Amino acid sequence: MTEQTVMTRLKGETWDLHSRAENREFQKRMVRGLVDREEYAAWLGQMYLIHSMLDGFVRARLGVDPAFGAVDADQLQSARLRRDLEAVGVDPEAVEALPATGALRDRIVRAAVEDPLRLLGHHYVLEGSTNGNGFIARKLREVFSFEGERGFEYLDPYGDAQKERWAGFKAAMSARDWSDDQIDRLVVGAREMFEAIGALSLELEGPSTNVMT
Repeated sequence: MTEQTVMTRLKGETWDLHSRAENREFQKRMVRGLVDREEYAAWLGQMYLIHSMLDGFVRARLGVDPAFGAVDADQLQSARLRRDLEAVGVDPEAVEALPATGALRDRIVRAAVEDPLRLLGHHYVLEGSTNGNGFIARKLREVFSFEGERGFEYLDPYGDAQKERWAGFKAAMSARDWSDDQIDRLVVGAREMFEAIGALSLELEGPSTNVMT
């Protein structure tokens, strides 16, 4: 294995789904700052439900499973999402899952039982999304104003340290000696996440964009 094999494969073998997810109409409107407050709140709520499930399983592996050595507790985003939801006036405990979110949460639970390495593939996708989310945060700050400039922690978790944080994650992932089978399983998890995010975007584009279903 070369140092870059794991990251090269993760990027290359998920690019089709990555591109498809980014080109969903809801995602394009997010990037352009064209979503309204209700849509933004609905998106935050679904991402909270995803992260709150995934983060719990990933946290349990920190310091225990060497495969998760590239992950640190600050990459777990559910607490930031709770604060964002509170900033936009939504009770995190009242958010209900859209079908795509519910299906993904079921997949996360199955992965935790059947093959926890897929959880790292899930996490890779969400951590990678922080690279573009900072741009979305800048656009939405031009549109929305929440008390104390809150409401954008999830979109911009690392601020000026974004590039450094992503470089560190990639380096830590690449430093580990992965087998082909392990990378295959990481790719499966990453593809599951991209498929789910694409499906969620389709549901958020539809008529039912309420925070509560």
